[in-house]
Amino acid sequence: MGKLHGLCIGLDVCSTLHMDVSLDDLDWCLDAVVPAQPAYLMALPTKIDPMLGYLTTGFQDHVRLREKFGRRVDDRVQAFFRRLGVIDGGNRPTPHFGDPLWVYLQYCRRKGDARPEAEIRPRAPSGWLRSGSAASSWPKATAQGRRISSRDWRPRYAASTRRASAASG
Repeated sequence: MGKLHGLCIGLDVCSTLHMDVSLDDLDWCLDAVVPAQPAYLMALPTKIDPMLGYLTTGFQDHVRLREKFGRRVDDRVQAFFRRLGVIDGGNRPTPHFGDPLWVYLQYCRRKGDARPEAEIRPRAPSGWLRSGSAASSWPKATAQGRRISSRDWRPRYAASTRRASAASG
């Protein structure tokens, strides 16, 4: 109804970790929602937010959904991504796609920072920040034949909640 009234409608396809919902279930929901053309979809670098305790849409989902449904980002955003070097002239991801340190380097360069790249790009400890969130995203885990669901996180989440309750009580 909101779109019929000219309102900007967006959403977060998500579930809390106590629900029995898998990442595959969330992907199914996304595939069902995108044809309605929401104005925006929420997203995180990965598909889980352990701090808030929920599964959600990841940045890599936006790329998959645009390819699957023939959608594009706004022309101004597309031009900005090209200037950053994260997509090429054919609108395909480059090796810098999903690399926040590369984006930070480009930001510094545009602000006039002339320091050497090695000095600007800090050494990340390891993992997704160094290689980009797309390189260590959740679909890799599901592609290995393992269905990830909220049950995978519940024991640790519940245990930490019990410890916090015991400490405060």
